[in-house]
Amino acid sequence: MADEKRTRAPRRSQASNDLRIRHRKLMDMRLYAVLGFGGILAIFAIVGLLFFFRPSTSQVEKRELAKFPQITAESFLDGSFFSDLGLWYSDTYPLREPMVSADHAIDGLFGVAVDGAMVGGNVVADQIPV
Repeated sequence: MADEKRTRAPRRSQASNDLRIRHRKLMDMRLYAVLGFGGILAIFAIVGLLFFFRPSTSQVEKRELAKFPQITAESFLDGSFFSDLGLWYSDTYPLREPMVSADHAIDGLFGVAVDGAMVGGNVVADQIPV
């Protein structure tokens, strides 16, 4: 008699179970996507930390790249050292040349000519007569 009075939990329908399974698969796919993206970022971070492979000139841009900044107390305190360090790091990132070449190739697909363009460096403008 005690068994008859027991209330049973309502059974879930097949559609409800299917929705739960689909939701779980979606959550798993999201997790794999986040882990994959994080892995790619980790690979780029490791490549970026390779100090032994730092180019000094850019053949694609035809210019000399930024030098490692000298640290002084004044440049450290006013923050210019860190600005120069960021410029040096972005200018001498390993595998930067192939990435710049790929960017130029993609720009070429849009009709942008970069053959004569110079990015960065010191360019002296023409003198305007007074």
